[in-house]
Formats: sequence, structure tokens, C-alpha cells
Amino acid sequence: MIFKTAIQSGLLLFLLSPVFGEPVKIEVNLDIQREVGGITEFDRSVFINAHAAPEEPDWEGEWDKCLYFSKELRGHFGRNTGSISEIMNRVAEDKNRPGFADPEHIKALGAEARQAYANHPLWKKYEPVSEIVLCAQIHPFWPDGKTAGRENGWTISTNEPFGQATGEFMGRYINEFYGSGGQPKPKYVEVINEPLYELVREGLTKETDVFRFHKNVADEIRKFDTDVQIGGYTMAFPLFELDDFGRWHKRFKSFVDIAGEEMDFYSIHLYDFPGISKGKVQLRKGSNIEATFDMIDHYSELKLGHRKPYLISEYGSQLNDWYNQPWSPYRDWLCLKSFNAMLLQFMERPDQILKAITFTPTKAEWGRK
Repeated sequence: MIFKTAIQSGLLLFLLSPVFGEPVKIEVNLDIQREVGGITEFDRSVFINAHAAPEEPDWEGEWDKCLYFSKELRGHFGRNTGSISEIMNRVAEDKNRPGFADPEHIKALGAEARQAYANHPLWKKYEPVSEIVLCAQIHPFWPDGKTAGRENGWTISTNEPFGQATGEFMGRYINEFYGSGGQPKPKYVEVINEPLYELVREGLTKETDVFRFHKNVADEIRKFDTDVQIGGYTMAFPLFELDDFGRWHKRFKSFVDIAGEEMDFYSIHLYDFPGISKGKVQLRKGSNIEATFDMIDHYSELKLGHRKPYLISEYGSQLNDWYNQPWSPYRDWLCLKSFNAMLLQFMERPDQILKAITFTPTKAEWGRK
């Protein structure tokens, strides 16, 4: 390939002569600066993020790779969905309020966690590239009266306001586990991760209860912290068009109607399916993502009078047809192809994307449990 450049009156010319076919000319005008909503520069902390945190045990013995990712590749860390669940499983129940976590035990556990962070020789050096999104899992946070797994054998209150006990715990957790020598406080909180598949599709929960839960949890968190930004509903697959757009009306439209005012941002997950159900292809990238953004933005304008920013806390490719097969370079390529295509779309909205995180766990040893 022959590569030539010439600069004429601020115009940079690239002449590419491919091995086959006609030459391709690309023109870049150096006198023009692109601006979208006041944003003129590419922010790696927004767009180059791994679904990982330096505090994960998977990095132990692999710090050379952690350093390579953060320093040489200038990558950032983006999400933690496990630590808060671990503490909720350990904390004792308030003796005077059944279904609520004991504030004094939260405080004690928080002091231990902050000290452990301060004593770790490596974690602090990664703070400049760590802006962690804190997210709760369905269990043990969903108030169903039967959630199992707590060491102390109690379950979250199901009383009204629905979700109050969860929100109070999360607010106290943020106050007690961060700062004061410990890990920097998270900037973003997702109320609960991908709740509708298990609770609605496979369960008997009403969508409206999930959205009321978001509203009440956000209200409770803000009683303890008014700086952290709160969002949801962290939907897995925005199939708005299903049932003649019945899915849209039952889910995201309803979410905006019930909890939209309390959300600082919308949290969504976007995945391609390059192979599902033995060869079926369902792609999200391209026009499907554009339509998803357009529908949400439009209804937000109608209902709330303004758009809200997005936190894309997972995106990439699901590999359903390859789940039972060993690793291969081709599987990695399927993920990379989706990462790259979707990233270019997110970059068209730099004024609206708070953070975009590829679903790239470190080792995902938690998946073996």
C-alpha cells in the first residue's frame, strides 16, 4: 500500500493506494473543530472502560497486566457489582426494626473495609483511572421475603415504601465504606442489575413494582448522600418493538412515568447476538441502537421536558451458540467487532454518554460459583 500526505491551506490529504481497486482519498480539514453539545475532545474515562475494578481478587498475582492495561493502554476501570452484595450478606439485622440492616454493624464493617483498602500496597495507585459504577444485584436486595444467602438469616423488609430498607442500606453503605482513607466514593449508582428477566419474565413480579422500587430506593439513598448520581433500570435487552411496541409501553415508558423524575441517568445494556438458537443472528449495533436512543429521548422530552444522560454499563456481544465451547480467537473477534461498532455510535453522543463500559470481566471467576 502506498501512503502519501499533503497539506494545502489547512487541508490534510490522505492518498491510499490499495493493492486492489482504485485509490481512496480522505480529506481532513484542520481548520474545523467538531463540537457536540459543548464537547470537543475524546474522553478516555468515558469511553475506554473495562467491566472491572482493581480491588477484585482476580488481579492478585497479575499486577503486571493491571499496570499494562491502565498505564500502557490508558484504560480505565468502570464497575463493581459484587462488593455491596457481599456486605449485605454479612450485615446483621437491626434488632429494633425487622427487615432493616443494623446501622452500627454497617459502620463497623465499613471501618474494616476502609482500613483494608488503606493497607493494600497497590490499590491507591489506580485511583486516577478508577471511577467505579456501584451496582446492586437482584439478590440479596430485592424485597421478596424469601431471599436466601445471608449469614445472619434475615430478609429485607417488604413493607411500604417498597424498597425503603434496600435504599437505606445502600445510602449507609456509601457513607461508611468510602472516603476517610478508604476507596474514593462512587460517582454513579445503579439501583439494581437487569431486574426484569428474573423478576418479570421468569417470575410473577409486576413491572410497576420494579419501577416503584427504583423510585423509593433513590429517595432513601439521597437521605444519606446527595452527591452520588442514581439511575436505572439497567435493562438487559431493549426489545421495544415486541408485541407491537407493547414491550415499550409496559417497560421503559412505564419506568419513565413512575421513576423518571428520580433518575439522574438512564442505565442500559446493549448486546449483539451473532449466534443464538443455533445460528440465528440478532444485531443491536447500527439502526437498532439509534432507534433505542431516539425513543427514550423523545419520550423523556414529552414526559419530563428534557433528555437524560445515559450510562451504558455493559455492551458488547453475547456468545450463546459458543457457550459450551472452549475459547477461540474467533469468539474474541465477535466481541471486538461489537465493541468497536457500538463505541463509534456512542461517540456521536459525547454530551449524553456519562460512561460506556465494555463487558470485559477480568477473569470472571465468580461465574464458576
